Amino acid sequence: MKSRLAAALAAATLIFTTAGMSFHAAGAAASTAAPARVRLLNLERTWSKAARRRDIAALRRILSDDYIDINYKGVLKTKADALRAPNVAPHHDKPMFAQWKIRVYGNTAVVTGLGKLKAGNHTYRWRFTDVFVSDGSAWRAVSSQETVVQP
Repeated sequence: MKSRLAAALAAATLIFTTAGMSFHAAGAAASTAAPARVRLLNLERTWSKAARRRDIAALRRILSDDYIDINYKGVLKTKADALRAPNVAPHHDKPMFAQWKIRVYGNTAVVTGLGKLKAGNHTYRWRFTDVFVSDGSAWRAVSSQETVVQP
């Protein structure tokens, strides 16, 4: 059971696709941050597709050089690790994501959500946080973290 959980969650790490989203902002900040939120959601979709297809070129563009992922076991993974093992065995269903929250603070953004993956007879759920930084021309993922949601 633990090995299946580990395999399924490892397969889901770095995979982001859309089931729904919600945005948080107030007043004028909402109107200026809205285009950035749309770009970030599209970037999450691109990231998901790149991981599922093992598109190393796209992953190189999305992940910052100093990217760090802290997986559900607390293990640190770098960009190099992500490029060596970009996830998802073909037999896994496409993960579903919900409860999106995209918050933009100038050139920094925090994206959180809830992921769900069915692998065989098991369904796994996790919460994630992705942090992005913009250099003015593109957003890049600088950090990710996943936490298992207990059944």
